[in-house]
Amino acid sequence: MGKLDEIAELLINELNSFDHNLKGFKKDIDKLSNINLSPNVENLSSVLAENTKNLKSILAKHEHKQKSLTHKLDKSKTYPNWLVALVFSSFLIAIGSVIYSGYLHNQIEITKEKAYNKGINDFETHISEFFEKHPKSYKAYKDWRNK
Repeated sequence: MGKLDEIAELLINELNSFDHNLKGFKKDIDKLSNINLSPNVENLSSVLAENTKNLKSILAKHEHKQKSLTHKLDKSKTYPNWLVALVFSSFLIAIGSVIYSGYLHNQIEITKEKAYNKGINDFETHISEFFEKHPKSYKAYKDWRNK
């Protein structure tokens, strides 16, 4: 039974120690509850007011920058790359068509002039051959021309 007595004595000592600590805590709690704390918030209020002003000015600057950027974005016109390429290639094709059309027109004029000259030469050759074969007709032509 010696061990049981020893354990019981240890438990009693621990309970007494716990009771003593509990009374000390109660005294400390009573002391703390009797202390009247009144925090000084004047300094804190001025700091908060200053920070609020700073935040408002920063917010105003950001809003101004955002409005400016939004205005610039609204004014700017962005076109897709494929549309730019399409318009540019259409423009080049149109210019090429006009140039080629002018070239063809020039060639047609040159061809007309060559055909006209060939027709004149063929006519002169034909008339001269006709007059060589028919000298009477040539003489009648000369008479007609001289009148």
